[in-house]
Amino acid sequence: MSDTLVFSREDQSVTPKNASAKFRGIAMITAVPFNDRGEFNAPEYRRLIEHQINGGIRIVQCPLAEEIYYMSDDECWAVMKTLAESTKGSGALSCAIASHSPSVATIIDNVKRYQDFGIDVIKLLAPLHYGLDFGQQQVYDYYASVLAVAKVPVMLYNQPKRCGVNVSVEVITRLAREFEHVVMLEETNFNQVARIKALAGKTISIYNKFPFWLAGAAMSCEGFYARTPFIPRQVQELYELWETGRHDEAIGMFFDRYDLYALSTPGDSVAALKYALELIGFRMGGVRAPLESDVSQATRQAFAATLSKHGLVKK
Repeated sequence: MSDTLVFSREDQSVTPKNASAKFRGIAMITAVPFNDRGEFNAPEYRRLIEHQINGGIRIVQCPLAEEIYYMSDDECWAVMKTLAESTKGSGALSCAIASHSPSVATIIDNVKRYQDFGIDVIKLLAPLHYGLDFGQQQVYDYYASVLAVAKVPVMLYNQPKRCGVNVSVEVITRLAREFEHVVMLEETNFNQVARIKALAGKTISIYNKFPFWLAGAAMSCEGFYARTPFIPRQVQELYELWETGRHDEAIGMFFDRYDLYALSTPGDSVAALKYALELIGFRMGGVRAPLESDVSQATRQAFAATLSKHGLVKK
């Protein structure tokens, strides 16, 4: 794997805006394993992180935000500290979402705490306020207040479906230009990616989710955002084909593995994702209420058949 895919820890004092390189590669989420008593299973979480690092992933993200919502502060802090410690010295970067709360004061406290833990990249979701008429100036002001305390690289996360508000191209561009440590964007609204690239492409690395990985790469976006912690190597292989100019091979691999990559968007969400991890040999321990704990028989069969087809089910 090329050493230019992402900054090393030693390079973090120099952001992409002051260097010729950018953050590149795969940003992949993890999931929270629980033991038989329903407690955070730190040893198993370290195994999950190691699985990603061994698969070539260089931006290892904290668990899905929808799972963290239903954990206590102490549990969240334990997860983030384990993530920071487990990636240290590995060449991979830890990325922790600090905005799993509607409280700006709590988010600011999370940023400070996670930096103290040694987290490499802070991920910031837009304000979590469904049903409120948030204007774009309010969205900008929210981000600016949190960014004022951040001392490490920051990844903006635009997820209109989750937040009820879209972060506009203008706000993203302004934040990228005004804050040197705003260096990455996870963009789930693919309709505005081209315009962001045109206006802010020199100052921010853009990560797109499946199925827009190659479409984004064709517009010179820098990375893939992946919700598939059970197949890190298979996603990294696709990225490397494209990154090394073997575009026809990458397109072929994308469609050959389409069924595998599409497991990132199951209707059963967190429970199904954890079921996939169990199929490849991890002990996940279910999900927390009120998340749906049952995985439909149809989803189980589809996951098992797809992972088996690609030789990934642990015997």
